[in-house]
Amino acid sequence: FVFAKSSIGAENSIDQNVEKEIIISSESASFDQKSGLIILKEKVHLIFKNMIFKSDEMTLIFEKTKDAPPHKMSQIRKISAEGNVLFQREDQIITSNLATFFLKKNKVSLTGNVKIVSGEKAGITSEKMIIDLNSGTSNFIGDVSSSILLEIKN
Repeated sequence: FVFAKSSIGAENSIDQNVEKEIIISSESASFDQKSGLIILKEKVHLIFKNMIFKSDEMTLIFEKTKDAPPHKMSQIRKISAEGNVLFQREDQIITSNLATFFLKKNKVSLTGNVKIVSGEKAGITSEKMIIDLNSGTSNFIGDVSSSILLEIKN
């Protein structure tokens, strides 16, 4: 069982750098410092702000920062989750085959059998979904369908 905490620089809505903590756990992990990759496998959980990611495998891709020594990686540039992906935020649960979280852009891209359940009354399916966490907007692409349970009172 691997458990890690990582602090990263993230930008908030007024463009100031704010330290945010990422909590990660998995059954196994490997780290390639030279290429800046951490690969997590089996029962992967990642918690960041009010979001939870779960998947079979997850890759964290780091980039070098200007102030960091050349042999250290200190910023997560992208997180990719694959296999039984579950993304949860507030009362919304999204499942897909693949999810990519671009931390600097604060966007999440979900691909393959995307299914969104919001509360108990609404659901949307599509092939691809892009969430802009800054603006709170979502775009659905390919075979979009939805179901909404309406309460009609007489």
